[in-house]
Amino acid sequence: LTVNVDYEIKYQDSDIVSFVITKSESLASAYTEQYFYNIDTENGKELNLKDVLGENYKEIVDNEVEEQIETRKKESEDNMYFTKEEGGFSGIENEYHDFYINEDKKAVVVFQKYEIAPGYMGIQEFEIPDNVIV
Repeated sequence: LTVNVDYEIKYQDSDIVSFVITKSESLASAYTEQYFYNIDTENGKELNLKDVLGENYKEIVDNEVEEQIETRKKESEDNMYFTKEEGGFSGIENEYHDFYINEDKKAVVVFQKYEIAPGYMGIQEFEIPDNVIV
């Protein structure tokens, strides 16, 4: 068994640091997990989607992810996503959904491999066009 742990800083300024920790395990096959942290260093608080997108975070994220899924499906027949009946995207559950802040100060919502699409689609990321409120 081989375990690799790595991190990547996605965004950093004087008030915020956003990073992802990736853990990969391989024996006969590979398994990867990602952990996302968005820290308000000024207040020592971990930020959630409500903190960065405001009260309407769920509506904003749900609409944007649905639109981007439809766009991606139209771009290529290889872009497949599970239907709601198959356990696909039906909205985020709460403000603690996985995300990071990118260098453009946009929230990027992340779905793990197999979460909303077949495994060959890999990890799915959706940039939310609204500016992060910080």
